[in-house]
Amino acid sequence: MIRASLLAPVALGAACTVSATGDLEGDAGVNESGGPDAMPPLPDDLPSVTVDEPGEPPTESAPGGTISLTQNASYDLNADLIANCNHLDDDELIAHAENRYFRVFDLASHAIQGDFLVENIVIGVALAEGSEDCDAGGDGCEQPLLFSVGAQPEPGAPVPEQADVDQFSVRIPDLEDDHVRIEEFNRVIPEGSALYVELEVPDGEDALGERHNLFLAGMNDDDEAEATYFSSPGCDGIELQPLGDVEAFDGEPRRWVVSVEGVAVGDAE
Repeated sequence: MIRASLLAPVALGAACTVSATGDLEGDAGVNESGGPDAMPPLPDDLPSVTVDEPGEPPTESAPGGTISLTQNASYDLNADLIANCNHLDDDELIAHAENRYFRVFDLASHAIQGDFLVENIVIGVALAEGSEDCDAGGDGCEQPLLFSVGAQPEPGAPVPEQADVDQFSVRIPDLEDDHVRIEEFNRVIPEGSALYVELEVPDGEDALGERHNLFLAGMNDDDEAEATYFSSPGCDGIELQPLGDVEAFDGEPRRWVVSVEGVAVGDAE
């Protein structure tokens, strides 16, 4: 049975509010991006993985260093706030169903002129327990995620059919209450476009019931500059909509924690 879940199961150690490792506090002020909702960059020493097929970076970049974009007022993670659909067996959570999370960034509001190169994306992870590529002792497991990153003509709500995106697959290791930096997207967003980011979490259970991956996206209930969007068509018919409007998630605020790191490219002045 597939059902929307409000809370991570107590057996997985997610019965209390926690913060991610490291000093991730910050005020929603102005940083290099110039955005009214900007946050300080996340630490360099986060767990990191590289996309399976890195993009080709442009040969020319504008000065100014790395720009960190986020719509979150805080990078803290709250393990009590889970927003995804899962496979359950007698009310026991055994794997996630297909879940998709969306954000659209208005680059103009971050004072970005010219093209923007998406290098890395950092996401919060409440829990990742894979069942693939494990070693003989059952450790070192991984599971797949799929990102769609590209340009949407206008800011606002995500419109997947209008977005010009590249897809990137990545293998995520087991994590709990942490952030992971996914590196080397190297996707250029043309000047005048909005940045479209979609995370697809493929169904964690195969047709034979032999694969049981569990991925719970990192959430908090702090302010956000723009709404997180969510869909899970196989779960109660949840079509693309603001996460806060999903009735199955009881109307409590839930914000997907994600940050995009990149640089200005081309003739930005």
